[in-house]
Amino acid sequence: MTNDRWKCPVCGHSVTDNAFSNVCTACGARRPVAQTVDPAGDTPHDMESSPLDILVVGTGIAGLAAAEAARKSAENARIVLIGEERELPYYRLNLTRFLAGELPLEKLLLHSRQWYEDRRIDIITEECASHIDPIRKTLRTATGKSWNYDRLVLATGAYPAIPPLAGTDKKQIFTLRTLQDALSLKKACGKGNKVVVVGGGVLGLEAAAALASQGGQVTVIEEFDWLLPRQANPKAGRHLQRRLEQRGIRLLCGERVAEIFGGESVERVVLASGDELMADLLVFSTGVRCAVDLAVAAGLKTGKGILVDDQLRTSDPNIFAAGDVAEHRNTIYGTWFPAQAQGTVAGRNAAGQGAVFAGIPRSNSLRVLDIDLFSIGDIGLEQGGVRILEEETKDGYYFFAFQDTRLSGAILLGDISLAPRLKKLVETKSSCAALLEGAGGGAHIRHRMMKP
Repeated sequence: MTNDRWKCPVCGHSVTDNAFSNVCTACGARRPVAQTVDPAGDTPHDMESSPLDILVVGTGIAGLAAAEAARKSAENARIVLIGEERELPYYRLNLTRFLAGELPLEKLLLHSRQWYEDRRIDIITEECASHIDPIRKTLRTATGKSWNYDRLVLATGAYPAIPPLAGTDKKQIFTLRTLQDALSLKKACGKGNKVVVVGGGVLGLEAAAALASQGGQVTVIEEFDWLLPRQANPKAGRHLQRRLEQRGIRLLCGERVAEIFGGESVERVVLASGDELMADLLVFSTGVRCAVDLAVAAGLKTGKGILVDDQLRTSDPNIFAAGDVAEHRNTIYGTWFPAQAQGTVAGRNAAGQGAVFAGIPRSNSLRVLDIDLFSIGDIGLEQGGVRILEEETKDGYYFFAFQDTRLSGAILLGDISLAPRLKKLVETKSSCAALLEGAGGGAHIRHRMMKP
């Protein structure tokens, strides 16, 4: 098996492969500069004379990373990876690219079945975990099957949160979380269909662009006054809105759905303002909720997610949690790279190592049609002592926030080639005193940063 690891500097996704394409398979960033990742600490070793039974629940990126890291850390461990989806683990970030017809189905898979066999990871699909017995250290699934474990990693992820509105049980109403969701939505959307997408966050906008590319007449409804309220400030959100409207996507900010009408299928939605929209399809992209039911029933401590320490250990010392279901230092990340990083730490620790997850600055990458956006860190304006430098052009918007001499947050809308450097500056908390000296605005900072 190869030891080469390559990393996208925009989203941080890494793969074990010595071939890295010109487009990141996780975030879709163009022409990423591949970075070699130091594999130190991943050398396989035996930690006990008798093999450990390591059970991982969840076949998203956190679960996959946990199983892979556990195998590297414990050569003789028996590793089982269980998931309720019928497919092998896939690039969930690429569902909208698949929906848009940019990516064939076979390119979604992270690995072939042979890859798991080569690493002696027993992967089991279409099994829904239903009960954990922490005393006997067993896990049972809905089909009645049972597994013993020495260490358990919960990577159960999250599920779409749909507002409590009458009519959400009608046909032609969708969410987009799984491959089966994407397949159903792809089948339902035809040319000329009136599509209403509720939610102007990353997934909502990517879904809207994908459906528009399939011929749908798309309207996006966002309750906040601007798009991407968690990843962009008002200026960036409104700049993005203008550019998307120029490409034929209708955007209604500061609005919300009040009622859904139709027979068996959705036909129209009424907004809180009283306006009505005809709808052949309705797509909810209104956030997610952590899938904590299994953990709660097992007596694990939970908040919004499963509470974990810096080793991603839960309140049960033999159970770890990672990814969208894990709440670490009051934070639930809900994005790909932190889930992968947490899965790696949880897998190594399930195998007996002492790896630490100290937290990661939030970052997001988005590509809607031909518009790229990257944001990282604190982009709010409410903190005192923050120096803001901005630049707005016809085709872009650039925002830099400095706390003292450190870059604390940034937004790139348009040209995101600086994303790797900004990510490094925020994560390392490096001084930017030289960059700030004599800087008169965002353009000055951006052009300085672009110099070698």
